[in-house]
Amino acid sequence: LSGAHARVWSCGITGDNFVPMVSASVCALLSSEVLIRQAEVKQSTAELLAALVAKFPQSSSSICTAVMAVMASNEYCAETVALCMAKLHKVYGSTAFAGELFSEMASYNAGLTRCSGPVGGSGAATMTVTASTDESAMKIMGKYLVNLAELVPTVVRASLPSVLPHLDGEAYTMRNAVCRTIGILVFDSACRASAPGGHEEDSHAKKKADEKARDSLLAILIER
Repeated sequence: LSGAHARVWSCGITGDNFVPMVSASVCALLSSEVLIRQAEVKQSTAELLAALVAKFPQSSSSICTAVMAVMASNEYCAETVALCMAKLHKVYGSTAFAGELFSEMASYNAGLTRCSGPVGGSGAATMTVTASTDESAMKIMGKYLVNLAELVPTVVRASLPSVLPHLDGEAYTMRNAVCRTIGILVFDSACRASAPGGHEEDSHAKKKADEKARDSLLAILIER
């Protein structure tokens, strides 16, 4: 992906099939508990997924739906997906894919049936959420949420409005995960507010903003 990926066209793989091919490989890795628990495989898979989304943003929606379908039934891949979001933020300066995944999570909370369409235009993998699968999916998404907040709290903070409705959901594991996540964000805001700044005027304004964010998050926790 970081090189001349168009060279695979001469191997009989067309441009339309390239993204689905790599997406399928990523999903296969995410679905393999034996492989994805290995540190090197976990890192490589996260890097591969991040590079794929960054290079082909036009296919991010279909990739997101496919990843969500895999993550909703495989708890052990939540950390890898969180690592991918961290790499997208730190290496590529993008949070769009994380936002898309938060939207998918919100739809689960609303009790909607999700069906993952063609990944990049080819193949179909369906994921129907029922009462029996929903509780398990919420537990996995809660784990992902906490992992992501620990890695890149800034990304979670930006999408917090789409996360808060889970506090009114029936899944205790998800409510607990949201409270833990808010706690992480409170700690992060407090650290940022107390950290020494550069320019005095800018530093003062930044600290005020961080203190306001901290107090708003604390108010949510107190209310709960």
